[in-house]
Amino acid sequence: MQKCTGFVIICTVILFLSCHSGSTLVDNSRNQVSEFPYSWSGQYIGYLKLFNEWEIDNQVKMELTIGREESEEYIPWIIKYNDEDIRNYGLRVKNANTGHYIIDEFNGIQLDAYLNGNTLVAQFEILNNEITMMYTHEGKYIDINIISSDRASQTYSGNVVSGNDTIPEVKS
Repeated sequence: MQKCTGFVIICTVILFLSCHSGSTLVDNSRNQVSEFPYSWSGQYIGYLKLFNEWEIDNQVKMELTIGREESEEYIPWIIKYNDEDIRNYGLRVKNANTGHYIIDEFNGIQLDAYLNGNTLVAQFEILNNEITMMYTHEGKYIDINIISSDRASQTYSGNVVSGNDTIPEVKS
């Protein structure tokens, strides 16, 4: 097995437990779920599987509760780990026409997130780690994939002239 240093994949599949009414409307001209985030409301329960070097390293119970609008400013976006570590976040609409949302941690951290079809994606960097979070809504499920990579272990290529083309630097 090939070792993969400085790279961890965290992924989980969340099971949908509660019911919500109404159908999901898709705006085909923009490929956006037009009732988002309301069409996603409910409580999702599953297990967060932590992978290290391509093997499951740990597993914890995880819940994601997406509530109905409690204020004009945000929709509750609550994450709970092992029934004890509760993260009361909120989802705000920045620009629904462009699919731009904000996940507000209510501690000064606000993560930009973008809706593309049935997937909400947020990317950010913290403590020299790049994180990509993807929430994909499929019927009664939300599949959450979190990819983390250590910036310190990045390699650099490109930054050369090839024929008549200047190739930009690429970090991977």
